[in-house]
Amino acid sequence: MEYNIISNSGEVSAEHCLKLGSGKHYIVQVDGRDYLRVEVDDDDWNPFNDGTVWRGYFCLGTGSEIIAIDLTTFEYKRYSVDWYFGSFLEYEEMLFAASAAGVLAFDKNMDLLWRNESLAVDGVTFGGVFGEVLEISCELDPPGGWVDKQLDIQTGREL
Repeated sequence: MEYNIISNSGEVSAEHCLKLGSGKHYIVQVDGRDYLRVEVDDDDWNPFNDGTVWRGYFCLGTGSEIIAIDLTTFEYKRYSVDWYFGSFLEYEEMLFAASAAGVLAFDKNMDLLWRNESLAVDGVTFGGVFGEVLEISCELDPPGGWVDKQLDIQTGREL
């Protein structure tokens, strides 16, 4: 299947609709069909909002939360993050999410494996996964106070 995500889509008609807030719409297209429309709270204050389809879930980082919607059952899970959502990183059977303060790790069912949000004060970026190590860069002294760190991918513990 081919997926496409359209943000700020407006109230486009879709096969399935899910209202989780008010003000901003996302469309998930499956093989060119408008399959799912999701409405969330207006989150334009966060320039890092992003969505991805991963392991049968539409994962949306929006404002200060992560929403994971099962694309078959439409059941969803919501996870709050410190300050704001930053980005996703897919790695094998894990999905990592960066927040302003740290990292969250999810399994293939979008269940939270661990979270470590005591790593930064204004942003985390991903460098990649090398063996069992997640390399990140953390903003500690804005602006420009970036420090590289390493986390154990199984526990989130800083190495």
